[in-house]
Amino acid sequence: MDEELITVWKGKGMKSRIVPFSAECTERLKVYLASRQDDSPYLFVNKYGKPLSVQALRRYFRDISRRLGFRVWPHLLRHTFATHLAEKGMELEKIQTLLGHKDIRSTEIYTKPSARARKDMYDRYS
Repeated sequence: MDEELITVWKGKGMKSRIVPFSAECTERLKVYLASRQDDSPYLFVNKYGKPLSVQALRRYFRDISRRLGFRVWPHLLRHTFATHLAEKGMELEKIQTLLGHKDIRSTEIYTKPSARARKDMYDRYS
């Protein structure tokens, strides 16, 4: 928690990744963890203190999508993260490292400017 890093074990492609998070996220995690009634070593758990299943996460994202009125899924969050960093000016190689890609071409797919960013670019030069 002090280093603002978390290890995600066996994520996509069964790869483990170290993921940074913000100071604001640290504060929210502390509140969440303080509210829990279990001593599970897992960060996000079901009511029995077991790690969330893939099915539970699918249900969660389906429910969130319904409430928002548009589809949201975990990969969209990853894509949004990479796009946001690219729009802020982070070098592609650094984004590649954060995403855990071996091939820079995989990272390029994620970092195409959003429609809003393209419009801003256009406005800047018109």
